[in-house]
Amino acid sequence: SFLGFFEDISCRTSIPAVPRRSDDRGKRLFNGHALSGPMRRDQAGYFALNAFEAGAAEWRSTAPCGAWSDECYIGFYWLSHQVAQVPDSDPTVFSTLRVMRRASVQPHCILLEQSVVSGHFAQTIAVQFKASVGAWQTILTRSGIEGGQVQLHLPAVV
Repeated sequence: SFLGFFEDISCRTSIPAVPRRSDDRGKRLFNGHALSGPMRRDQAGYFALNAFEAGAAEWRSTAPCGAWSDECYIGFYWLSHQVAQVPDSDPTVFSTLRVMRRASVQPHCILLEQSVVSGHFAQTIAVQFKASVGAWQTILTRSGIEGGQVQLHLPAVV
């Protein structure tokens, strides 16, 4: 499974989504957090952050998903205010400036790769976003999706 975000409608210019891992002790560059649900049982290694890293293990929901519900979800929220710790030191070590803040990102295309095994992929997908305050807002819903890779072209959000 893979989930990628892109600046352009043709899914060519990637928007980095580098999730924070719980085992990196805050020293690895990251620009946000992966989120997913439901969390009904042990994840057994199917962490949401895996969907954002090439060659990582896959992500799966931890419970069956209803055909027309938002029970199962995967997403990412971007953060800012992380910089290199010491300019001439190890380039993989980063630190956080005070408190990380949510960053505003507006993808125009999402590339989703999911299982091709019947019953193991979402046939209906809703793309949602959340402004700094307020409820989640749906900007795109697509039904009749087959397994495999799909591009979701998003409208501009004002």
